[in-house]
Amino acid sequence: MKYLIIHPDLSRIAGGELFSVHAMHRLLEHGDHEVSLLSLKAPDYEEIERATGLALQSDRIRFIPAQLPAFMSEPGRFGMWRMAFLQRAARRIAREHDVCICGFNEMDFGIPGMQYIHFPAHANPALLARYQILAPDNIYFRHRAFYWAYRFLQGFISNYRTKHLRANYSWVNSEFMSGIVNEAYGIQGKVCYSAFVPPESEWNYHREREFRMVSIGRFASDKYLLELMDQWAALHQAHPTLKFTLAGRISEPEYLRLVQEKAAALGVPVEILPDCPREKLKDLLETSRFYLHPKPLEHFGIVILEAAYAGCLPFVHQSGGMIEIAPSTAQQYTSLEDLLEKFAAVVARPQLEAELLAAQAAHRVRFSTENFYRDFEQGVAEFIASRCGARPPVASEPAHATASL
Repeated sequence: MKYLIIHPDLSRIAGGELFSVHAMHRLLEHGDHEVSLLSLKAPDYEEIERATGLALQSDRIRFIPAQLPAFMSEPGRFGMWRMAFLQRAARRIAREHDVCICGFNEMDFGIPGMQYIHFPAHANPALLARYQILAPDNIYFRHRAFYWAYRFLQGFISNYRTKHLRANYSWVNSEFMSGIVNEAYGIQGKVCYSAFVPPESEWNYHREREFRMVSIGRFASDKYLLELMDQWAALHQAHPTLKFTLAGRISEPEYLRLVQEKAAALGVPVEILPDCPREKLKDLLETSRFYLHPKPLEHFGIVILEAAYAGCLPFVHQSGGMIEIAPSTAQQYTSLEDLLEKFAAVVARPQLEAELLAAQAAHRVRFSTENFYRDFEQGVAEFIASRCGARPPVASEPAHATASL
């Protein structure tokens, strides 16, 4: 069969990118399928292998570049318009494929397809703001009229229709996001955890752990790292020997500077590691006792799961998809005071910490790669059974080399 995978950019691997990479890997490894990748940027398969450990059969993947106007060629600006041009390109070539799969949120293919929704990007901005999906500096909060003009042009470029989104087979990345997607579109998404972290066999659980708390996240305003400094300042006052390490890639250099300045002003003895190498992150997680995630309403939080797989005990806000990873209320906080109280309880009772870690080890198998492949293949089979009966498979013919405007 002919599969079309759509993803804007696979150059930086995170949760969204992992779905598309693993989907292509599974299709190529299990079946004589033709796989095409429609993207705004050519993939670097060596970098993908370095970041994920997956060696994709690149000679079997047909890359189809979606063309952009010159002023949109650089990522980081005009994000919604860039996605609109990608969707426009997908509509033009969708009928040349048996199954179209968008690995980066919802998409109108012009025909029924499959979509993996990390968050409902086309939803009403009031809903996105309520769940803190819109970044605090989003233009919606500053210039509403300009925002709606921007959205109008996005719809004009892509020509998407919400009713077509409902016709797709939909996966979502957490139970939490399933509720939001249902509220946004009336879509009942199937939960499929794209939780690809190194398996237990690749972690060393016998290393000595320091009395240290780690947090990992992009240096960007939507990651609540300034609030993290407030949390760590309070924890430092209550537990003077507790060490702190913050690591992540630099997304907003100015925000990194603000985090460093606030840590210094509050007297937080934090080790800050911008653009930390992957091996160093693994070493930190294997040798630290605790992990703290400061952001509320996180869609899922694959780095939290990675901390759990490494043997750290995560503390998360009692909201979002994070509580699916850390289901014990002993690890969930609602306020700074609640965090201090629950952390103190764990530190004071080694038996409680041991019990939480044992429960965590039993729970994390829910997010295994094997379970993802099972859910992915089941979804594809259901879609083919329900849709392809009305439309015969596409004959094997060359796909367009370029999806132009």
